[in-house]
Amino acid sequence: MNVKIVIPLLCSYLFATTNLFAQQFINGGFEPVTAIAPCKDMDVKVYNHNMGNNWSAGTATTMQIANSTCSAGSPVSGSYFGMLKYAPPSDGNIIVFKLDKPLTTGKSYSFSLSYKIPASMSSVNGGLRFGYTSDSTNADSVAGTTPPISNTAWKRDTITFTPKQAWQYVWIEVAALGGDPFEVDVDDVKMLVSGTDVAGIHEAGTLQVIPNPFTGQALLKVNNNVSYPYNVILYDMTGRVVLERKDNNQDNLIIGRPDAGAGLYLLKITDSQQRVYTSKLLVQ
Repeated sequence: MNVKIVIPLLCSYLFATTNLFAQQFINGGFEPVTAIAPCKDMDVKVYNHNMGNNWSAGTATTMQIANSTCSAGSPVSGSYFGMLKYAPPSDGNIIVFKLDKPLTTGKSYSFSLSYKIPASMSSVNGGLRFGYTSDSTNADSVAGTTPPISNTAWKRDTITFTPKQAWQYVWIEVAALGGDPFEVDVDDVKMLVSGTDVAGIHEAGTLQVIPNPFTGQALLKVNNNVSYPYNVILYDMTGRVVLERKDNNQDNLIIGRPDAGAGLYLLKITDSQQRVYTSKLLVQ
């Protein structure tokens, strides 16, 4: 049996969530929304198909969640709200995302999303399987599977993979592990390049963070390659802005410990000539 994503416009569980970036399926595809700064969405559509390679384009032909002007470590998508269906024994819907350029082998990527099961269900047997692929019709490279889904409230996960092939598509599906038919709501999907492999620093020594790693606070130092005033933004690994300082006119700036706590962050500086400098920042 082929199972396709069925999206009636007034379906009871395609409701507006509390997430300000959420959006709904409209006419079988995705309507674009304003992406999280500093990125801008490309045109957005969706693929509907299943693991049996019996795929259906539906009313849309591709889904793009990337923009090549986004700097490394920044989110390359807006946010979406969709539904994945699974019916035994083997058919599960897959949503495939087309990136604006192929993945880089050996580079770490993070796939960040929220998911839940409908309130009418108590649990499901499987989680979400995810991976990357060479085209829009085959989920031929499995990167991993989330834990079993038993929550009716939104659960946030960031899953990371390092591709072995320079392919241009990533995908998610409900893991086909048997049991009764069920549905999983998926929301707020983001794809980003992991900050463990940050590119784009214009000149060595342009900015320094001392100490790095740090626990309480650190000193950001910029040299005269940076034109004043400059703006500072600190991102966590889901692309969320955790600190922002605008119109800085000094070569030293104190950075406090983010409320999000320990982890890897991306520091981005944009000067008055719109030149961008980036660096990794590790909070312990």
